[in-house]
Amino acid sequence: MTNEAKDLNVLYIVGDGFRPEEYFYSKEEVENGGFKVITAGKQKIVPARIIPGMPTSTNADITFNNIGFDKQEYCAVVVPGGSPGWENLYKNEKVMEILKNAQKKNLLIASICASPAVLAKAGILKGKKATIYPGMGEYLSSKGAIAVDVEERFENKTVIIKDKNFITGNGPWASRKFGKAIVEELNKKFKNNRQTIRQ
Repeated sequence: MTNEAKDLNVLYIVGDGFRPEEYFYSKEEVENGGFKVITAGKQKIVPARIIPGMPTSTNADITFNNIGFDKQEYCAVVVPGGSPGWENLYKNEKVMEILKNAQKKNLLIASICASPAVLAKAGILKGKKATIYPGMGEYLSSKGAIAVDVEERFENKTVIIKDKNFITGNGPWASRKFGKAIVEELNKKFKNNRQTIRQ
């Protein structure tokens, strides 16, 4: 049985103005789980929303225009949120194309905070249960998704929803649990693969 480490790449789609906790904390969990993170941005330097004590940007390994599932294999696509990061992804047609292609390949697709709205706009959450930043449920239900625990009373309360190949989280307070959930799902799928690689 021959498997290659390229199967274990996790693609992060990061918008300008992303919430740094949602990117850095979940990324740390994913990398600690043994997966390689490849970060994609509109440009090579992606500015973060300013949060005291957190980094103000990250470097992208590739740009959105250079993402091709025929060029690079991925096991998951992750979309951090934060404002204005999610809005910048929401209006980016290349991002919509990337997400649709990821769904066609049945990759694990994970999104947190307001960014499940981006998945919903891409049309890939129809009929799926998902959560989103409290108070934003209409962004899901209006696109045919089943909105779960989206009321404002869930602010600062961690909600993680799994449905088929989707994982959604509801805010920056859920960042580490969100990352752990990604690792848990990938471990189920790639357990034998990873054991082979490490031998």
